[in-house]
Amino acid sequence: IIGATKSINQVKVLSNFLKENSYSESQLKRIGIILTDENLLLSVLESIPKEIQNINITMGYKLKHHPISSFFKSIFELHINSRKIKLDAQKKSKHFLSKDLMNLLHDPFFQQLIKAEEESLYNRFFTFLEMRNLNYVSLIELASSLPIKKNTLINELFVKNIGNALDLLTFFKKIIAQLIEFLSKKEKIYIFQEECLFALESHFQIFESFLRDTNETLDIKLFYQLFKQILDSIKLNFSGEPLRGLQIMGLLESRTIDFDEVFILSANEKNLPPSSNTTSFIPFETKMNLGMSTYLDQDAIYANHFFNLIKNPSKSFLIYDKDFHSDIKSSERSRFI
Repeated sequence: IIGATKSINQVKVLSNFLKENSYSESQLKRIGIILTDENLLLSVLESIPKEIQNINITMGYKLKHHPISSFFKSIFELHINSRKIKLDAQKKSKHFLSKDLMNLLHDPFFQQLIKAEEESLYNRFFTFLEMRNLNYVSLIELASSLPIKKNTLINELFVKNIGNALDLLTFFKKIIAQLIEFLSKKEKIYIFQEECLFALESHFQIFESFLRDTNETLDIKLFYQLFKQILDSIKLNFSGEPLRGLQIMGLLESRTIDFDEVFILSANEKNLPPSSNTTSFIPFETKMNLGMSTYLDQDAIYANHFFNLIKNPSKSFLIYDKDFHSDIKSSERSRFI
């Protein structure tokens, strides 16, 4: 039983164990990594030693947890929070919120796009915002101070009049195509990011065809709310070989499987067992008297899977977050421990 501070240190503890024990290919398929919190999947994949080539993932991954979703959210917020401010009686200028521009600049995907146009543009953009130190930055000042080329994605993002959902969808498709082109030239580790972009692109195409067929005009604010619902529904499924390589899965996926060694991460309350968010008009006591299902039944199911999981392995490592200021909902270790 190991306590670590923050989620990232749990992953480092796991990585150190995998490095110290030089597992053979036949041993790896008998080792299970159980993630009670699916948000840790990306961190775990990046921390697995390079010597371990084969990995089998038996769980889904919600796209809303991937950094690519934050990039598109930043673009939404940039346009939603922008304003047209009068310069004089006849002239208006578009103004962007400085905080939104800074969020974009700190995003790694936006950095790829801006550095692809001109390497120095990113640093000049950053210096420009720091020197102004204003709440809003006008488009006129932005265009005159920075060498933004015409007919580029950066130019479209700031200069082009994106007024509705269809305009934004067209722009998003161009961004996705550009990012996929960048990632296709990199190492195989970036395949996962490509899959995220492909999933987003397919959903955007469905949404675009719906808007064109129905001649509906959605404003960007409403489209943003729908986009967040779309993100909640997108789940990436992994394909692998269950009889080969290191096994990574959730607790429910591990039922009826026996391992020689098992690592259980985020073994905290609210994760193990997960908190029940189901609401009901029927009081708990009434359910108990009538023999109806309650959250206690769900806890019992998780308890059964957990104790069956750690019953047979020669070694079981239970890693939990002991930091009271952690991002995990509860720093208390699981009642099962």
